[in-house]
Amino acid sequence: MTPPLVRIVGVAAFFLLTACATVPRASDRIVQQSRTFVPPPGKANVYVLRPYNYIGSCCVWSVTLDFQEFGSLGLSSYLYGVVDSGDHVVGSFLHGASPTRAKFTAAAGRNYFFKISPGFASLDIDPLDEEDGRRRVLDYTPSGDNRFEFLDAPPAPR
Repeated sequence: MTPPLVRIVGVAAFFLLTACATVPRASDRIVQQSRTFVPPPGKANVYVLRPYNYIGSCCVWSVTLDFQEFGSLGLSSYLYGVVDSGDHVVGSFLHGASPTRAKFTAAAGRNYFFKISPGFASLDIDPLDEEDGRRRVLDYTPSGDNRFEFLDAPPAPR
């Protein structure tokens, strides 16, 4: 290779290896509603978080809720949704890998937190306890690539 071509290939490789997956930030309304940790009456909150991890850092990960598109996660971001009481499924997949799913039963007035991280040839979905989940939500960026509609926003705490 000629020296200029070597530099171009080197710079391209650097950007491919160090690129970080990002998603747009959610609206102020979603940020406010998600960070109150108070679900609408008769509903439960669901949070799916993606911590920073070097493995897969250049990819945006797709997430499903009840087998419907929920949204996408970049590094250190989260998705927020509201569900009815009952059985639900959080899922995620990487192109070319097996989908991963986690079942849970939601109770009205509760918060449910899940962490997605790289596993062996797939993504792992693990539940988080309330304290760790809340801390991470406050530290992470709310994903604006969220397919949820919010109709009954609870009042913000004062």
